[in-house]
Amino acid sequence: MTADGAVELTSFMLVKNKTLADFIAATQDIQLWLSKRAGFRRRHTFQDDSGRIYDLVFWDKEVQGIKSMEKLMAEFSDASVQSMINQRTVNWCVTPVFS
Repeated sequence: MTADGAVELTSFMLVKNKTLADFIAATQDIQLWLSKRAGFRRRHTFQDDSGRIYDLVFWDKEVQGIKSMEKLMAEFSDASVQSMINQRTVNWCVTPVFS
């Protein structure tokens, strides 16, 4: 079986009084940064009925997603978007996709 890329999935809740629209607006610089990373394919952000946000990023390879997230967290650790996220609710994984 051969992997056909990788998917990075981050899910979390926002702090009180913040919305999905607020989050998307606050991550425009991150979207631009991601689009310049090697192996980046696309990104989708959505919210379920419970209010949980899902940030889904597609990569050419699993290692590209892992390295990019590590670099992103270092470079954007002080970004205002960090204060919008309830950090105790964050789940993150990168895994290969098989077709």
